[in-house]
Amino acid sequence: MILSDLRMPELDGPGLYRALASQAPHLQRRVIFLTGDTLNPAPQAAAAAHGVPYLTKPYTAEELRRVLRQVLAAG
Repeated sequence: MILSDLRMPELDGPGLYRALASQAPHLQRRVIFLTGDTLNPAPQAAAAAHGVPYLTKPYTAEELRRVLRQVLAAG
């Protein structure tokens, strides 16, 4: 599992996702984006554009378990 913030300096979450495409494509389906930027729709749009599940911070343990199960079930 790779839990990555969507907004980071130098390499953001979508940039990491694109890098995985060329270096480790099998890991792309193991990515979960995290964001605390709930007022800006761009982070959620970026996650949706890549088909990656995301959690908004703060998230509960149950929300994290739900998304982990979803990603693991997908394959």
